[in-house]
Amino acid sequence: MRPSLSSSLPARRKTKSVAWGKGIARALCFLLAFIGLVPVVVAALVRSEYVRSIISRETAKLVKGEGIVARYEVGVSLLPLAVELKNVRVESTDGQGPFLEARRALAKPRLFALMAGKLDIDQIEVESPRARVVIKD
Repeated sequence: MRPSLSSSLPARRKTKSVAWGKGIARALCFLLAFIGLVPVVVAALVRSEYVRSIISRETAKLVKGEGIVARYEVGVSLLPLAVELKNVRVESTDGQGPFLEARRALAKPRLFALMAGKLDIDQIEVESPRARVVIKD
């Protein structure tokens, strides 16, 4: 009878191999997926009614603080970043009709100023403006 090979060889201990490459690849995939998800979430958030109501409330405070009576519909444009006002109507101080009517107005803030918590309007575009200007004295 022959001796079995398993009984004559010493028992080997199994060592766990660490798959560093696999772990790094997974971490990078999660990081890139998160980075790719950020613009989608921001775009959905900007178009939400909640953000639109906040912007509407803040613009109404700014306009009222300047003593201007105006009506408009608020929207947000992501590319380029801008606050969009539709159907703008600014009332005049003499009560003879509107001072300004415009189909659309865009106010484009500076991005880095916004990131610093400051509002700095870089550019204002007005489409189809109709103004009635009366100057006295």
